Amino acid sequence: PQTGMAGACAAAARAEDLVALAEGRADVAADLALRAVEEAEAAGIMLDAARAHLVAGWALADADREAAIAQLKAAAHGGAECGARRVEDEARRELRRAGVRLGRGGSRAPGEEGLASLSPRELEIAHLVGEGLTNREIGARVFLSEKTVETHLTHVFQKLGLRSRAQVAALVANPR
Repeated sequence: PQTGMAGACAAAARAEDLVALAEGRADVAADLALRAVEEAEAAGIMLDAARAHLVAGWALADADREAAIAQLKAAAHGGAECGARRVEDEARRELRRAGVRLGRGGSRAPGEEGLASLSPRELEIAHLVGEGLTNREIGARVFLSEKTVETHLTHVFQKLGLRSRAQVAALVANPR
């Protein structure tokens, strides 16, 4: 960092850890990857830090599962923050391989009851049911398969405690 070459040091450390990992020296690779994380963060190069977290996660996978998961989560978060979709996707894939359940990241419902308990997509579908559209017509309008519309509609029925499309249409027309 004092030489103004922290970014180059971080990249060199990450290259070293990849070589150590390829040679089967996971313990050395983990140490080097963690050093690369520190170097990249010190330089403010968050993409390199996310990449180094990913390599650290790979290196720690067999020796320390919890530490590996922490590194992979940091890689996924860092990748997302930097807009590095490839790093984020690879980290999420490794997390799943390690047995970590991950959400899909969709929007959540703003409330807990009534129409507020519906996700944005469920509410959209409920409104289209209120317009009298069939599942096929809704699917065509919102670019979903008929089966996916049916699944969303099943969730709408369950969340609202309703049993028919007519009840959904009535509730959407008069939410009170």
